[in-house]
Amino acid sequence: FRREGTSNPEIRARLDVLQDERQALRHSLYQWALASSEIVNPSIERMAGRTQIGEAILQHWQNTSLPGVPSEVALRLASVRLDDFPNHLPDFFYSRVERLQLINIYQPGSWLSSEQFGGQTFDLFLRRFEQVASLEISMSSLSNPSAMLDIIRTRLPGLRALSLTNQGMHINARMLNSFSQMQQLESLDLSENLSFDDPISEPINLSVQRLGLDRIGLTRWPEGLTERMPDHISEVSLVGNHISNLPTELMQTNSLSGRTTLVRLQGNRLSRTEMIEACLHGASSHRTVRVLPGVPVELQPRIDILLREQAELESAL
Repeated sequence: FRREGTSNPEIRARLDVLQDERQALRHSLYQWALASSEIVNPSIERMAGRTQIGEAILQHWQNTSLPGVPSEVALRLASVRLDDFPNHLPDFFYSRVERLQLINIYQPGSWLSSEQFGGQTFDLFLRRFEQVASLEISMSSLSNPSAMLDIIRTRLPGLRALSLTNQGMHINARMLNSFSQMQQLESLDLSENLSFDDPISEPINLSVQRLGLDRIGLTRWPEGLTERMPDHISEVSLVGNHISNLPTELMQTNSLSGRTTLVRLQGNRLSRTEMIEACLHGASSHRTVRVLPGVPVELQPRIDILLREQAELESAL
């Protein structure tokens, strides 16, 4: 507080508020813990999960109670049941959750259905966190991805970063276009899901700063993305797919806006010729798409020579 220039009376007042918050939060968690006795034949894993939820809540409150909260602070729930999350917590707790991570979350039945399980559904859960700007869901049991996306769009209209990884979702143009309704979205990561053989050949109207499609099994360059570069997508990550060649149109893309797009292609199946051409095209001053192909160490000296020669030639012209 003193580093923030806060006076002693202000510090005492703030500490009093924190003490009241701590007491209110602990009271809510105590009432929630008492409800555990009503669970019929709870497993050791479930009780351990409830303990983890309580610890995560307290830790997040502690991390966000003082000035200068780091941007990476998140409420992280991992390997627990969604319906075990407390139904009632003080409003000040929800208001400070700006990043939410749901990792390997399990919910009996269909956790996206309209039915409630223990008073808790995904919709009811998310509507409490209206301040969330970053949401990450990974390795969680989703029976209806379409319903999940509808809930996210409805409950978190101000979402700026969304990561839905390793969910078994099928990625195609229609799904990508559905995210265009999220006007504030800047970063979208759909890595480690599934793709069809030709999933993204149709037109795309998505506009984000970063799009992650790592390790989704792509065998060809997603043609529908080409026309979105560079004016509508600043970075595309396609790491760990099976792409073996790049379209000529990608390297010839120009823009009057002066914007550029970075394309990450490390771990694909590009030939050495493709890698060299990608590096040379990307280094040209008038190109708007720059590709990082993941050049092998032994090939880099050859590319460095070619880049110097290209720069000298451009200077001469």
